[in-house]
Amino acid sequence: RGFEMGRLVGPPLTESEQAWIAEQRVFFHATAPLSAAHRVNVSPKSANELRVIDACTVAWLDLSGSGAETFAHIAQNGRLTIMLAALTGAPK
Repeated sequence: RGFEMGRLVGPPLTESEQAWIAEQRVFFHATAPLSAAHRVNVSPKSANELRVIDACTVAWLDLSGSGAETFAHIAQNGRLTIMLAALTGAPK
């Protein structure tokens, strides 16, 4: 599974997966430029701002940091990876 501009690329999230996402406290988002000469940007985020809109759409309010590197990468290639970490409970 992956996301394309906030849209899930792959099978829709099940109700169980949506509930699991809602229980998480931390997630990470990562972006990368097209050039291998530049850095990958990975940032931890509070999952308080992460929401499952529907089975194919997620959103979050990006409040911290300058956001310049993340924005530059997304503007360049539109790619963003979201990773959730089960710090409590069973992983998925």
